[in-house]
Amino acid sequence: MKDLRKLEEIWAKFVYEGEMDDSVQPAVAAGWRRCKEAGVNPIGGLGRRVDDEVFRSIREANSHLIEAAMPIMQSVFDIVRRTGFLMVLTDSVGYVLETMGDESIMAKTEDLRFVPGALWDNQSVGTNAISVALDYNTAIQMAGAEHYCRTHHGWTCSAAPIHGPDGEVIGCINMSGDAEQVNDHTLAVVLAAAIGIEGKLSILQSAELM
Repeated sequence: MKDLRKLEEIWAKFVYEGEMDDSVQPAVAAGWRRCKEAGVNPIGGLGRRVDDEVFRSIREANSHLIEAAMPIMQSVFDIVRRTGFLMVLTDSVGYVLETMGDESIMAKTEDLRFVPGALWDNQSVGTNAISVALDYNTAIQMAGAEHYCRTHHGWTCSAAPIHGPDGEVIGCINMSGDAEQVNDHTLAVVLAAAIGIEGKLSILQSAELM
């Protein structure tokens, strides 16, 4: 279990004094440093949505990913329904393609603008699980002040990259919820979902070739 209070202290030490604690996950530490160098506001973190026409083109370019992911996202969501968790699918850049969650958490995503069409990368909204998963091609769980921007400190996020049939990173699957509910099992569920989506993509590609 992560010590959320200790993470706040570590975050403040870095943001205000530039001192990095050795206990920070290496990929998270790298993200924090990139944020600081880029001048990302640590008190910010609100997503910005592209216009509808651009978003339509992004979705069209990722139609196979969405087709493969939606049934699996629905299956996972049916298991975690009413637990306050949110399922999120992004493309390879970090644009949110689909979200799925209970009404209570969907309202919170609106406040953060963590919504379809928003770019969720390191420079736009600060270091987060989606940006780390995509930038470093790794599954990761983050909680509380491991997020660079304070507006995300109430969240825990578990994310895994999704690979295409040729092995390239084509997207990310993420599960987010209240930071107090951080649990290692969530990352395992997300990893299983990513593997399932990759399998479905292979089936779709084989069907097209035939």
